[in-house]
Amino acid sequence: MAADSAQLDAIKLVGDWCKWYSAIATGAITAIAALIVKDCGLASIFIRVFLGIAVGSFLLSVILAGFVLSSLPEAVQNIMPGNLVWDRKADLLGRRNIRFGVLISYIMWSFFAGIGTFTMGIVGILIVR
Repeated sequence: MAADSAQLDAIKLVGDWCKWYSAIATGAITAIAALIVKDCGLASIFIRVFLGIAVGSFLLSVILAGFVLSSLPEAVQNIMPGNLVWDRKADLLGRRNIRFGVLISYIMWSFFAGIGTFTMGIVGILIVR
C-alpha cells in the first residue's frame, strides 16, 4: 500500500532536509579545501586537526544523508497508513537496520560537529595571523 498525503509530505521534507545539509556540508568542505590550498596560516597542528575533523564530520553527514535519500523511494512505495516516517528503516548497503529518526540525528550531530570544528579552525587561523 502506498503512503498517504501526510506521509508523502513528510518524506519529501526529509529528502529536502538531507539535500540542504549535503549542499551546505559540501560548500564547507570546499571552503576548507580553499583554505588549505591558499595556506592561510595552517602551520599550526591545532588548526590542521580541527579542519581535518571538520572535513570528516561533514563527509560523514553527506554520506549518511545519501543513505537516507537512497531509502526514500522504498519508503514511499511500502509505508503503511498510520506509520511514522521516522520509524522507517534506512537501507544501508543492503542492510535495513537503522531507523530514519536515528540516522537523521546522526546527520545533524555530525554536521554540527563539523560546524563547530570548522569555526575553531577559523578562530585558530585568525589568532595565528
